Amino acid sequence: VPPGLYDEQGMSINKGNIYISETSPKLVAIAYWEQFEQDFNQFLKCRSKEVVRNGYMLLTLRGRPSVANSSTWMPFEFKFLIETLIRLVSEGLIKEEKLDSFDFPCYLANSEQLESIVKNEGSFAVENSRTLVVDVAPEIEDKWERAQIIANFIRAFSESLVSRHFGEDIVTP
Repeated sequence: VPPGLYDEQGMSINKGNIYISETSPKLVAIAYWEQFEQDFNQFLKCRSKEVVRNGYMLLTLRGRPSVANSSTWMPFEFKFLIETLIRLVSEGLIKEEKLDSFDFPCYLANSEQLESIVKNEGSFAVENSRTLVVDVAPEIEDKWERAQIIANFIRAFSESLVSRHFGEDIVTP
């Protein structure tokens, strides 16, 4: 999680959110981007020591559409997660302060941002770049079955973070 998400007293500047959203201060998007840029630069430097001379590296990353504004676009699964957490606050199952102190530790870059980092870091060149839009379980027509698949998808990437931050009893089996 980027350190820029907290003020001098250690309080979140992104209250009521778990990621970059329309209601986030501009500093939130900047903090996430700067942390991602630093981390991805370090990743490329480390990988450059492992790849053979003139070798290739294939990366598959979750990202966001190039046309999406980094200060307002949020993936659907983050929207579901924040709506659920806000509901749990309203039901008194978690404290608002606990929600305000939870920030999702990832940044979803677009292809232009990734290519810019690769170019500026200098260890690699982008030979080919493609953006694929993937629909979760498009072959499933039953809306309830599809909803369960999407819920499992969300749970797969968020359960350990949510249970560690809010407590294991907040996550149902």
